Amino acid sequence: PSVMNVRLYTQPSDRLMQAGQFGLDFTHRFAGEVDDDTAGDLFGLDTFAYNSIGLHYGLTDWLEMRGQRANVGDMYELGFKARIINETKKFSLTNPFNVTLNTGVQYDNLQRSIDPYIQTIISGSIIPNGVQL
Repeated sequence: PSVMNVRLYTQPSDRLMQAGQFGLDFTHRFAGEVDDDTAGDLFGLDTFAYNSIGLHYGLTDWLEMRGQRANVGDMYELGFKARIINETKKFSLTNPFNVTLNTGVQYDNLQRSIDPYIQTIISGSIIPNGVQL
């Protein structure tokens, strides 16, 4: 089975883990400002980093579950991503694009708040099995 990236830069993509597969997600952002970074601090890599680590699991080929923890705000996240419409392999007007729903809750331990969210991800192939927008 192929390995897919469920995130594009810092945004969730429309890709889901295949049924029965696990994925590990590690992200980070450095706190130093670009203007202040020099070779002395390895161009920002020696500054404080906000990081998170998460685990993704494909429940089915159209439904994924994930959990994530971030050090900033001591935040926890639990969510699901579901493919609502799957793009037809051959061009047709019935399903010319993908629609994926990304939803979950974040718990901010510092502010003691639970914040639900929902995102709709719409994509379509420019080059089949290659480039999507």
